[in-house]
Amino acid sequence: MEHYDSKYHVEIVSNLKDNFKNRKYFKDFNEVKDNFKNRFKDFNEVTLVAQFVVSHFMEVDIRQFATSVMQNFGEDIVTTEMELIACQNDLTLK
Repeated sequence: MEHYDSKYHVEIVSNLKDNFKNRKYFKDFNEVKDNFKNRFKDFNEVTLVAQFVVSHFMEVDIRQFATSVMQNFGEDIVTTEMELIACQNDLTLK
């Protein structure tokens, strides 16, 4: 997943700001831009968890995965590690 690069977006917005005849819309435009950026920043934080959901048997650093789950979903690290190990070793799932 590629990280969002706002470099060109800022240039475009700066040009628009100078050209807007009706400045009341510029404030609304900035609010939409900020909301969009905040809404999708979580995707980068849960990438590892999303990849695991897609492929349960991919090789994953258990500590990193459990830490990501704890930070984003509030689950206990030790419990998550044990569940991950049990899931990956479950022969009926394979």
